[in-house]
Amino acid sequence: MGISASQLKSTARWAPKSGADSDIQSASSARSGSHKQSGGRNSEDDDVFHKTSLPTAKVWKPHSLRSSGQDLREYHAIDSDYVMPSDDAEQDRLALQHHVYSYAFQSEIVCPEARGLLGIPNVNVLDVGCAKGVWLNAVQQSFPRANYYGVDIAENVLAKGINPKVIHYLFGNILEGLSFPDNSFDFIYQRHLVMGLPKKAMPIVLAELIRVAKNGAWIELLEPDILPLRTGPVAQGWGNACESNIFLMVAMSPITPFSVGQAMTTRGLDVYAGSNLTFHLQRFSQNITNIGSKTVSIPLNWNGAVGKALALDMRAAIIGLEDWMHQIVGKSREEFREMAEQIFVEWGEYKSFGNAHCVWFKVVK
Repeated sequence: MGISASQLKSTARWAPKSGADSDIQSASSARSGSHKQSGGRNSEDDDVFHKTSLPTAKVWKPHSLRSSGQDLREYHAIDSDYVMPSDDAEQDRLALQHHVYSYAFQSEIVCPEARGLLGIPNVNVLDVGCAKGVWLNAVQQSFPRANYYGVDIAENVLAKGINPKVIHYLFGNILEGLSFPDNSFDFIYQRHLVMGLPKKAMPIVLAELIRVAKNGAWIELLEPDILPLRTGPVAQGWGNACESNIFLMVAMSPITPFSVGQAMTTRGLDVYAGSNLTFHLQRFSQNITNIGSKTVSIPLNWNGAVGKALALDMRAAIIGLEDWMHQIVGKSREEFREMAEQIFVEWGEYKSFGNAHCVWFKVVK
């Protein structure tokens, strides 16, 4: 049976079992000194970033650009850190991105247990950050007996949700808590929210996902490491705050691997969001089990259709940031787009690639 409208309400945040980190809303994200992952940062790195004097940063939010009347794209109506537009062009990009990940991971759902679960009638499925429901619709076509729900901060996009007679779309911000009661869902999916979720907020996000999950439910998370690898000189050196497609949203020069880390710390985002997924799960060790993971490396503008598709997706993401980013990097709009085209070509020449990481786990309450 699905979730009735009367059940939707504001609910208190879930707290982990005794023995887990109970200070779940703390801004602290301290790491153990022994933690190292491929491409990830450990606590010593974070300490260095915090102790280093950072240049003055210009941290931008969509509402600040809207109020100035300078925007050419449509953005979310709420005050949010999420920096991508919410117009039709962005929805087309997200649809392309969906197909890239589905092809790269060979499925819309990577967790094998979740695929088996969705064959059972009336299980409840939630997509956090659903946009207009491309993933939800694809899964619903394969598993039509489940109940499907999607939440997103873009009300203008939700109004255009695919298959609304079958899929339930609701406004919701995972950072402020979801409107579902405890123990509502059998399977929860969240993908590619790296550009809107600060690193320090990940424990809050995971706690909220676990709260609305049933005992025995499965949760699947998919995030990329934003920095492409094996890039060329334009991708490595352009602008005052960027490396390739990272767009660190602050004014900073010169560009070096260390200054990129500083800039990410200033903004609060995580270039290694995918690699660090398993680290964030550690504080919930008594509430999750059966952790699985899969990492794929995806070419950028080489090695066939999927490489071309990811490059088109990432080039569109660069252009999606033009309204405000061209000012931060000191380029005209024309120069900014020319730079995006140079990076696009360079990815193919240098055989660049990106890593995407998927983790899934079973909830224990």
